[in-house]
Amino acid sequence: MMIPGRNICYEGWKLEYHGYLMTTYHGHAGSKEFICVDSDATVAEGSNSGDQDGALLYFVKAVCGSLKCPPYDGSKLITCAVCSQTK
Repeated sequence: MMIPGRNICYEGWKLEYHGYLMTTYHGHAGSKEFICVDSDATVAEGSNSGDQDGALLYFVKAVCGSLKCPPYDGSKLITCAVCSQTK
């Protein structure tokens, strides 16, 4: 489960990784999907930094008014946590 706005999991859940909430550019056409990108992400072996003609990801910031400030801060990036259920 991905939890936006947190970098830790709820009790009874295991943290897989934490990072930053990202999405495509707000002005681009099409639906938006928000994903959690690992703060310790590494480059995949065999990939390169050339233009792959793919989608670009952008960090998500809070907008006060749309979100309650505090606890959100309009000048900071929104964090996220990816958690799995423990048994």
